[in-house]
Amino acid sequence: MQGLSEENNHFDSIIRLLELNEITKVIISTAFLRKSGLLLIKNHLIPHVDKIDFYVGIRNEITSAQALQELIDLGINPFIVDTGSSDIIFHPKIYLSISNCNKNARTIIGSANLTKRGITGNIEASIVADLNLDNNFEDINILSNINNSFENLKLKFPENVVQINSSEEIAVLLSQGRISDENLKTYISKQEDLENEPEENSRETIQSYIPKIKLKLPKITSNQNNKEASIATRLSKLNNSFELTGISNHEDIIPAGCILKWESTPLKERDLNIPQGRTTNITGSMTLRSGLSKISNFQSYFRNDLFADLHWAHSSRVSSSHLEVATAAFELIILGTNHGIFHLEIKHDPRKNTASYLQNNAMSHLRWGAAAPYIKSRELLGYTLKIYENSSGSPSPFVLVIS
Repeated sequence: MQGLSEENNHFDSIIRLLELNEITKVIISTAFLRKSGLLLIKNHLIPHVDKIDFYVGIRNEITSAQALQELIDLGINPFIVDTGSSDIIFHPKIYLSISNCNKNARTIIGSANLTKRGITGNIEASIVADLNLDNNFEDINILSNINNSFENLKLKFPENVVQINSSEEIAVLLSQGRISDENLKTYISKQEDLENEPEENSRETIQSYIPKIKLKLPKITSNQNNKEASIATRLSKLNNSFELTGISNHEDIIPAGCILKWESTPLKERDLNIPQGRTTNITGSMTLRSGLSKISNFQSYFRNDLFADLHWAHSSRVSSSHLEVATAAFELIILGTNHGIFHLEIKHDPRKNTASYLQNNAMSHLRWGAAAPYIKSRELLGYTLKIYENSSGSPSPFVLVIS
């Protein structure tokens, strides 16, 4: 266990693993990769660059462009693993080297990512195993399972596991928001200090060609006879219990200078565009009503107050030419995770002589667009959506928070 003594650390264990004699193959798998961690073992990787299979997770807001570039500069072409969903993480931390000398191998399997703190600073735990490959079938089977697992990963999910070969490919990943930039502060830093705004529509094409990975997961059933209470009910109970002890169950992580402008009622299937049945119409949008904010003039609030400064124009579609349409940049934060900037469309029906208006129905809608894959989750049922206005306008004038 790293952190209890200076002698037990992953850095030394990885170095010993890479110093085996006559190494024929190396496998390194890490969820998160930073340049600082890579530089610590760089000189020990160089003798084996043509023998290394390197797997690294992306779409996790930690793996960086600089770290991937360092691998390319070393002559290592890594396999990036993009699960196609921010709620599924590629998470195995495995270091393995196979030696032709004495037919042996060494592996480290545990919790340490290839970051500076992961291999030197955090409290991390792993098992280091020396494998005897000379007629020891148990050890041979362990090695085979490790090898086959990664080969099957590439075979089953070719769109999710892709080898990177150039700086140009890294630049594309960065522009799409699938990897981070170590030159920028992390999201938990003060956002007003960020000067580099993400490129327009930088994330809007990610989900179109990276399918959500389909895992075979165990089915876990409850021993209780009664059905679980709804998510909203359980959240309510949690809120009440936490409030009794003075603890908040969730603190919204938002940029400084943001002002809450509206909060929805607990989100339902229609809000999240999750059909209850095959015949249910998916609108692609969320209706903007009074919400928990109890806005009395909600029929005009979104058009004439909250989003009044946007550039509004009539819809170009003949069938909906009566609608006014505008686009705004929103920073999307779901359950504390920042998914970046999305340019989303707001639609408003200005007519006051329609049955909908006279029946006091909502006249404004927020289209999910490229953000749809992030909000189409039953796990979000019962939470609320908040719209904040960012007074600084950086990195976007509005922030959407589901919490």
